[in-house]
Amino acid sequence: MNDPSIATESKSHQPTVSIYQNAEHVGGILQQIFGEPLISSESREVATGQAQNSGSVRKGQASLSAKATVPIVGAVGANLGGDRTGSNSDSSSASQKSQQNFVYSQAYYLYVIRNWLRDEGKLKRVESVKDALALLPGQFVEYQATFKANELNAILDILTPDLVAAITLHQVKSSGFKVFPQYGDFDSLQRFSYELMERSKAHAELARAIAEAVRVDFRSQKTREYYGKIGLASSAVTAVTICDTRHFVVEDEDRILDGLFTVLGKVTSSGEVDVPVLKRNKVLDRIKPEAVDWLFDVARRSVSEQANKLDGSQLSALADAETPSVSDVFDAAFSSRIEGTSFRVVPIAIYI
Repeated sequence: MNDPSIATESKSHQPTVSIYQNAEHVGGILQQIFGEPLISSESREVATGQAQNSGSVRKGQASLSAKATVPIVGAVGANLGGDRTGSNSDSSSASQKSQQNFVYSQAYYLYVIRNWLRDEGKLKRVESVKDALALLPGQFVEYQATFKANELNAILDILTPDLVAAITLHQVKSSGFKVFPQYGDFDSLQRFSYELMERSKAHAELARAIAEAVRVDFRSQKTREYYGKIGLASSAVTAVTICDTRHFVVEDEDRILDGLFTVLGKVTSSGEVDVPVLKRNKVLDRIKPEAVDWLFDVARRSVSEQANKLDGSQLSALADAETPSVSDVFDAAFSSRIEGTSFRVVPIAIYI
């Protein structure tokens, strides 16, 4: 990959804080952009040195006359003379060495990708229905949205297989307790109690198995689906954002529901109108949309009726002129479709 300082040549943008970032997607896109391996770190070493020399030279004449008597040879005379030269020198040196290590973070890689996509004109902004209907699968998009969780997934988060089994066990036992007075002697009552317990366990295990099957078909523990609302009123569009839970940077995966976030992603489906919420379901997707509408309407009316019974029977003693009814404070409506225009996207990063 080219020198990462290339990002400094692009327009500067406000720094971001990510709550979700797919490192595999970010790294793969960078390598495809530059056609080179991804640089994760860099080391630089700088060495400097300085040397200094000083010295002096002295030159002069010298002579020496000597006369000595050497035994056997006799008298020897000598006259010694010549030039004398001398020098002194001093030297000193100093050196300095420094080493710097650089680590490129995921935030920096995201910065480079966003700038490159903008500069190359490959990033589509989605702000209205018109923008959504013009999208094509495979395009890079960026949008700001407020999110809410898929209602069915939210229900499944609460109605776990264990909870469904516990509710079933309680209901079967409760129905059996109503006929207890019919058994007068202790032996028959004990036998009935044993049969009721076994029947309750059998129903609970069956309910647990059904709940687990429905849970697998409706959703995966590894992904979460969020509905991002873009724009206001008639121009609003929904971005169905499918997140892999392991790529959330924060521990709270529902942090995405807390405000307005920006998403960088790739489109997987073009804009569609009134898409059934069961479209991703492997089995229930075979049901006609009209039947789905009817099923959801039945569920809504059933919940509303139960809420009204609770309001009339158990809350009547507490009710007064200023106390709202259950139906006023509890919204029992479940939507069978994603209303209006929507498109699907695989997020690369979600940030603010």
